[in-house]
Amino acid sequence: MPTAAESLAADFAGWDRLAATPPPDLDPWAVTHLDLLTAAAQRGTAALAHGDTLAHTDIRADNMLIRTDGRIVIVDWPWGCTGPAWLDTVFLAVNVIVHGGDGDRVLAGLDRDAAHAVIAGFTGYFQHTCRQPPVSALPTVRAL
Repeated sequence: MPTAAESLAADFAGWDRLAATPPPDLDPWAVTHLDLLTAAAQRGTAALAHGDTLAHTDIRADNMLIRTDGRIVIVDWPWGCTGPAWLDTVFLAVNVIVHGGDGDRVLAGLDRDAAHAVIAGFTGYFQHTCRQPPVSALPTVRAL
């Protein structure tokens, strides 16, 4: 089974790709801070190299089923890997924030620097990927 660092290193290089040719619609703050964002994403990749916990890496609301007894079952595991025990918590926090929840509450007790570095890598992935052509099998996946 791959490690999280092996699985996500290419995805977390999104800021590197954007820095090579910054798109005209990239937020001006991001353009002036590409060096910091790239460095943060690299720290995120490094943080993923530690740990041997099974990680889902796509934790979000539509990959969780709540059973009648209240237990949660995590489904859809195509990107399972091993990594730090806190990794899925960070990805869950991103989903909570996207849906208007308190991500800081989800991240309470975690190493904030590592969590922020992983979020920087994840953000670079989305900033780069959203500018790519549509995927033929999923033509609406990148639609706004």
